[in-house]
Parts: sequence; C-alpha cells; structure tokens
Amino acid sequence: MITFNFKEALSSINGTQLEQAQVAAKNAHESLINNNGKGNNYTGWVNWPENIDNELVQRVQQCADKLARQSEIVVVIGIGGSYLGARAVIEAMQHSYKPFQPFSDNHAPYIAYAGNNLSEDNLCELLEVLDHKDYSLIVISKSGTTTEPAIAFRILKKHCEDKYGKSIAQHRI
Repeated sequence: MITFNFKEALSSINGTQLEQAQVAAKNAHESLINNNGKGNNYTGWVNWPENIDNELVQRVQQCADKLARQSEIVVVIGIGGSYLGARAVIEAMQHSYKPFQPFSDNHAPYIAYAGNNLSEDNLCELLEVLDHKDYSLIVISKSGTTTEPAIAFRILKKHCEDKYGKSIAQHRI
C-alpha cells in the first residue's frame, strides 16, 4: 500500500489559499463536465469512454491483431501529447523487460518510438534494427506538419517502401 504524508506540503499554504484552490478545482471540473469552459471544442474525449462505438473497438482490435501477426516491431511516430498517452499506456501494460522476451505469433510486437526528437543517430540506429525485422508504422499527429514526426515519417515510409515494395508498404503504415 502506498501512503502519502502531505503535512509538510500544506505547511506553506494557509486555509484561505486551500479553500480558493478547492473552489477553482471544483469550477474547472464543472466547466469540463458541462463543456462550457475555455477550449471546450477540444473536450470530446471527456465522455468518450461511455459513448464509444463497439464497431470502433472491434476495428481497433482487428488492427492490433494484424499488427501483432505481421510485425516484430511497431514504430509509433509522434511528438508530445500526440504519442505520450499511447506510450504511457503501452509501457504501463507491457512486461518491464519485453525486449528480452522471445518473439512469437502470440507475442505482442516491441513498440519503438520515432519522431519525438531530431537525433539522426537515433533514427539511423532504428533503421539498422528495422533492416532485420518485420515492422509496421503508426503515425500520431494532429497536423502532420510538426517537424520531428514529419521528417521521421518521410524517412521511415521510404524505408518501408524500399523494404516491402509500395503496394505492401501501404498495409504497414
């Protein structure tokens, strides 16, 4: 069991400040739930879990099954919030030492990340690995124009097309 002693944290906050923070948090929560706050056109995710379409869940599962069958590695291309949510869930749900487990048909692919920096060494090392592994690409981007993921995507797309041919590569991207 995890315990947290917050007495020292509160020593620098007086009762009035705490009450003001509680009111602000309550107002922010209500604004989010009621979809009437600043930026409310970006809150479609709030009710998504209870409104999710079962057909969408099935399509996502089919895509995941396909990736698991055809890929030893799945490369997620993105930067910032566009990929960090996926990364957090993936890392929380997978075995801590996944890279050391053998690959099999019933074994989920290793997830690699690209496009979150401009390191040419990182991308070259990834390409060296991908030369010898079956892989697929997932791009997570709101605009498609952010420099780091745009560069990584173009390089990895070309690598995929060169390795598998254009007609097959389109099923891996």
